[in-house]
Amino acid sequence: MAGAAVLFTACGREERLPARAPLPVRAQLAAFASALRDHDFRWAFIGRVLLVLGYFAVSGYQLYILQDHTVLPEGIEP
Repeated sequence: MAGAAVLFTACGREERLPARAPLPVRAQLAAFASALRDHDFRWAFIGRVLLVLGYFAVSGYQLYILQDHTVLPEGIEP
């Protein structure tokens, strides 16, 4: 598998596309706002945002959560 991957990357040639000028921030925000008008995209975006917020809320306080739930038996010190 590794040999095939090396062979593919060494022998595969890809045509380079010409560089495009970056879009202004206003155009990027307008494109994002127009995408949010689509019902399915909006629900997928909200779901993804809530998932990431939940993940970071738990991972940020994971040390404190583990300290609250981890109890050593009597007579044992850390």
